[in-house]
Amino acid sequence: MGKDHPDIADSYNNIAMIYRDQGELDKALEYYHASLDIKKITLGGQHADVASTYKDLAHVYDDHGELDKSVEYSQKSVYILRGRKTIPKW
Repeated sequence: MGKDHPDIADSYNNIAMIYRDQGELDKALEYYHASLDIKKITLGGQHADVASTYKDLAHVYDDHGELDKSVEYSQKSVYILRGRKTIPKW
């Protein structure tokens, strides 16, 4: 399994969730971005999992008080999901 395998992206996402729950927002952002980078490479930029990670990033930026970035990442998520026939329920 290489460093850009989707399972690595999922693991990074899980680590990010833990850091967010612990209030370590900078570390959460680091791992969400690492997950996003891999997902964009392996799944393509329009995949629902990419949209989900954008949504996760938006929440962390909101928690961090960076509302402009929160809106930006929320919009990226919506843009991807609007291009799909169905929107996943989180």
